[in-house]
Amino acid sequence: MIISLYLNFIGYVRVIVSGCNAGRFITLCTNKDFYIWNLTACECTDQGIPVYEFNIAVRDFFRIKSLLVKTGTRVHIKERHGIRFIIYRYRHRKCFLLGAIMAWTLIYLSTLFIWDINVSGESAYTNSQLIKEIKENYVTAGTLKKNVDCAELEKTLRNEYDKIAWISCDITGTQLNIVFTETVETDKIEQPDEPCDIIAAKDAVIYEIVTRSGTPVVHAKQEVKKGDVLISGTIEILSDYDELMDLSFVYADGDVYGIVEYEYYDEFNMTTNEKIYTGEKKKYYSISVMDNIFTPYKPGISYENYDIVTEQNKLKLGRTFYLPISVNKSSINEYTVNLVTYTEEEAYEKAEKRLTQYLTNLKEKKVEILENNVTINIDGDVCTVSGTITALEPVGVPSEINIEEKKAEYIDKTSENNAD
Repeated sequence: MIISLYLNFIGYVRVIVSGCNAGRFITLCTNKDFYIWNLTACECTDQGIPVYEFNIAVRDFFRIKSLLVKTGTRVHIKERHGIRFIIYRYRHRKCFLLGAIMAWTLIYLSTLFIWDINVSGESAYTNSQLIKEIKENYVTAGTLKKNVDCAELEKTLRNEYDKIAWISCDITGTQLNIVFTETVETDKIEQPDEPCDIIAAKDAVIYEIVTRSGTPVVHAKQEVKKGDVLISGTIEILSDYDELMDLSFVYADGDVYGIVEYEYYDEFNMTTNEKIYTGEKKKYYSISVMDNIFTPYKPGISYENYDIVTEQNKLKLGRTFYLPISVNKSSINEYTVNLVTYTEEEAYEKAEKRLTQYLTNLKEKKVEILENNVTINIDGDVCTVSGTITALEPVGVPSEINIEEKKAEYIDKTSENNAD
């Protein structure tokens, strides 16, 4: 890939070489370290003279004259490739050439920024809520990629949102990707590039800990808080007198299971308005530039009850170069309102169905349900479902070690010991 870009930059030509000594000519080119590639043998001429085609860099093409004279061969340029030939071709069209250079410059400069933030995963927080929070407080569209520390952003978001157990941030092209989940899905966790600790993803009581590398710092039945170190990747090197001599850093690895309590709460009115869509709809299009929306035309709305569903199509070049522009397709859907009143039996059935779906989602994330202490109460026009769910699940996630900070603590600790 790099060689191809370099050759296109300096320019190369595809040539046809003919002559009785064409084979010898090619041998001399390779002996002189001239870079030739895509060599093919063509059919001989009517006189039986061999003919070859190959690519050669422009700078080497101007150095083969002596070899042509020496071997008595002839060369003919079949194709020209590279930026230098494009510039030469359009040398009299200065405005076009200047515009092309400016366009490529703008494209290159655009690749240095983040233009799109993508959030995915399942949590109590909605994607739009998280995107809004991230844009307002951490990373906005148009932020330089070099100014975004993904490891620090992961740590900040993990501490900010209690219900997020695991989070991963990475930059692909011009898009910041954030994946989050309420539970620790070990098969999706990526190992950090630097030595790390295993920390608690949420408040829990340790049930079991299996350490493969690093030093365990907790034990079974111990209560831990979110962010506490469970397996340390910092190894203390002690002297024969148990004095701290130095620090070593490793990738902590192990399985930590904890008993976790989920607070479950759900409520709904016994009397509710049910939407029944009529099938009548209107569509319109809009364009979003950064966070500004431009709507060339929006149809009049004569519906009494309606909702608007918008499908956003982000523009991008290639697979990862997202632009700060999107084309939105919106649909206005008419519906009528039907008043529905649940009986107690129907309310219990609806509440249990929602709870069962919640438990099923947990089980799909490798969470083992130990106890279900959720009750359903109907008070007047409101059905309330509340209680706790006790579960057993993985609670350890990797977190990069701040080596400089650890070394500073080591120096301070060593200084204190020497002072004593």
